[in-house]
Amino acid sequence: MKAPTSPNAKKICRLFLAVTIAFLLGIIALIALGKGARCGPLFVALLASFAIYVRGSETLKGFAFTIWIFTGVAASMFYPFPFQQWGTYKLIRLIEPLMMIIMFGMGTTMSVRDFTQVFLMPRGVIIGLVLQFTIMPLVGFTLATTFGFPPEVAAGVILIGCVPSGLASM
Repeated sequence: MKAPTSPNAKKICRLFLAVTIAFLLGIIALIALGKGARCGPLFVALLASFAIYVRGSETLKGFAFTIWIFTGVAASMFYPFPFQQWGTYKLIRLIEPLMMIIMFGMGTTMSVRDFTQVFLMPRGVIIGLVLQFTIMPLVGFTLATTFGFPPEVAAGVILIGCVPSGLASM
């Protein structure tokens, strides 16, 4: 989709920029008044309007999806219940099937050329493996001890540090 070129589309982009600025000023005002805990709806709206504005900008439109992800995360942080359960169905049951779909999608994007590159330049793969199983678990251990996590949670954080990056990035 091309960036807006018609005068109406440009006006809409400017409108969403103005709306984004208005939401930002509202959040700043709430924080200044000591009511920062009530800025959830404004923050979600700010991110949504900014994502719409960015989508209309030729230079920034590549960031629109990322901003929408941040919008969804912010909405789930301020309003967790709709992201936990719909009616009687607990959404936690979707984690495993969705991870399978994501991993299948990641696997289907690989080609024979990707594997030949590993054999042609193994140095990068070896360095990545060494760093994956040293630095990442050490960072997990440091986080777990710094924040005083219970042993079960600490073990999980350290194990996530050992997981190859594709799954850990979820």
